[in-house]
Amino acid sequence: MSRAVKQVAIALCLLVLMVLTGCSAGQVTQTATQDRDKTGGFGSVGDVTIRAVRLAYPPEGVYRPGDQAELMMAIVNSGWADDELLSITGDFFTGVTVNGEPSTPAASTVIASDAPAAQLHADRASSTAGESSGSAGAMNLPIPADEAVFVGMGGPSVVLTGLTAPIDAAQSVQLTLTFARAGQTTVTAIVAPAPEPLPREPIIAFQPH
Repeated sequence: MSRAVKQVAIALCLLVLMVLTGCSAGQVTQTATQDRDKTGGFGSVGDVTIRAVRLAYPPEGVYRPGDQAELMMAIVNSGWADDELLSITGDFFTGVTVNGEPSTPAASTVIASDAPAAQLHADRASSTAGESSGSAGAMNLPIPADEAVFVGMGGPSVVLTGLTAPIDAAQSVQLTLTFARAGQTTVTAIVAPAPEPLPREPIIAFQPH
């Protein structure tokens, strides 16, 4: 088992415990309509696997138009070559910030998986050269070979901004991730369970007359 897979296995075990705790505290769950494990969405393309794709639980239990949502996921690169996450797109938000900086992905070029690392960086530089000086540039989130990158879980911070529709804990949304080497894949993101147990309604016992 590679180091990256071991890292994700440990993280997923912790997430499963959190989810089970939330469910036992009265959390409402929903059956997935796409590939989804017990802790969030799942997807893969090329040597890259994406697991536990979630949106942080909204402060008031629901996201409203104009809000922003923190994205959490584990990205595993099981290949021998470094990769990069070029963009995250979807139809329910208008922008993305990475580590607090706005991201404006350029018209990116997906590179063949057998291309050398030097070509990867050269082509990425040429794809962003045409942007104006005021642009934030492409996302350019490194995914090292044989490593796991934990987005929003002690690793890079990715926030989806300008939400265009309400999203509550019973919903899931679609995200399209584009990688420089691996290519493109669409994953389902669920809303994470509440960090604290939700209050339960009091149980009223009926006594027979």
